[in-house]
Amino acid sequence: MAPAASLPAAEAPQTSAHDLLQAQEGLQRASRDAPLDKAVLKADEGLCATARTLGVRLKPSRLFFPKGLREFEYLHCQASEASSTSAAFAGSSFNGSSRTICSTRGSEPGLERNLLILLHGFGGRKEPFAALARQLNLPKTACLVINGPQALPDELLDDPPGFSWFTMLDYETMDFIQPSPKEQRRLSSLEASARQLEEVIQVLITRYGWARGEIFLLGYGQGGTLALHMLERSCRHPEALGGSISVAGHILPEKLKDKVSRASPIPTGSEGPAALLINGARDEQTPVHMAEASARRLREVLGNSAVQLQIFSDRGSEMLRGSHAEESRCIMQFLSDRLHGVGRRGSQEAMKKLGAEQVAFAEQLQPGMSCTDHDVAEENREPASLSNSLSEMV
Repeated sequence: MAPAASLPAAEAPQTSAHDLLQAQEGLQRASRDAPLDKAVLKADEGLCATARTLGVRLKPSRLFFPKGLREFEYLHCQASEASSTSAAFAGSSFNGSSRTICSTRGSEPGLERNLLILLHGFGGRKEPFAALARQLNLPKTACLVINGPQALPDELLDDPPGFSWFTMLDYETMDFIQPSPKEQRRLSSLEASARQLEEVIQVLITRYGWARGEIFLLGYGQGGTLALHMLERSCRHPEALGGSISVAGHILPEKLKDKVSRASPIPTGSEGPAALLINGARDEQTPVHMAEASARRLREVLGNSAVQLQIFSDRGSEMLRGSHAEESRCIMQFLSDRLHGVGRRGSQEAMKKLGAEQVAFAEQLQPGMSCTDHDVAEENREPASLSNSLSEMV
């Protein structure tokens, strides 16, 4: 019998995303003992090349991330009922040959169409946000949860360890740095973290096959500031990030005086980048005028319709309030409009394909959410749950 590689596609064994993920797990076990072994690295390179050809998104390796951002958790989406049998490819072996995925694209781990990067607040860490990602359980969406690059001294924290995305404290006085015309420490360290996160995004694109427009950010407090900074920064590229959600965050006042820079033109509507800012009238860290200035800045870059600012009169600086119906609706509506293959955007994409190929009906988001962030200002908060689903909004 001819070897599998020479069989016609119809007769060849089928390779699934599940097969590739299992192969990666085997390589990861081998690399624990010898992470720089040439044979392991070569096998990993070949596996990544095959996955890119097939459109399968593998878990990224710490080896290729910058040193400051190697503490992370990557979560594949959970398989839906539509993908109870593996999505198959026409082809036979991990040789990088051309294959076509079936119409359940994104319904099983490895076939996601979106990547959500979650960014904790000042003094936070990845674990609560990994729990949030699991409870959101967004369809067709993988999640990457990263610790910030700056480890904070344990004596500053009620629940160490904790991390920071940029310098907030003057360690001589132990006071928070206040913005002023000559003060650049916060902005300089924010830009340093942005460069590291951009390195991560480049690895995700070049090695793991993501497109920039498929990557979204969700940040809280300081992480929200980084999420908005990264979105504006990405507009210098021909293709921007998909969008950012900032909860109790803002653009640094030091940044607001800088000239707006963007590629021209930027796509509009569901095809273009977008931002959602959720802020509170009672938030002392991000007053209303600061949130409004951030939204104005982003509208200069993205356009008026691409930026939503929601200020809640009863909100302070807390993380997402899942039991708050209107707040939940804002987030679910944004995700419905922006995530590929789900909600309203998924329906629009399906309509475009009618007559060209058969597609599965867009899935609905039905998340339940409960999260507490270990932010310095937000200890011992009660967990909540998101009850709204995209099916109620599209």
